[in-house]
Amino acid sequence: MNYVKEQQAIPAIKSEVEVNLNELTYKPNDNSHMSFCALEWWKLNSRKYRVLSHMAADVLAIPISIVTSDSTFSVGGRVIDSV
Repeated sequence: MNYVKEQQAIPAIKSEVEVNLNELTYKPNDNSHMSFCALEWWKLNSRKYRVLSHMAADVLAIPISIVTSDSTFSVGGRVIDSV
């Protein structure tokens, strides 16, 4: 009976996250001057990881700073009235 169960068992399907985490990672040598571009990597792998690529696009689209450059370089700064 155990043999029949083993033969009829449906193999588990891995999620995109599990497939991605099980892949080998790229580790550049110390002498290597090549740089890694996350945007380019996701562009190349978007068909392989359809759901993850959409999530990455949402995360990578977040601006580095939510403070506008006008307020960052403002001479007056923020003034609080004493009233």
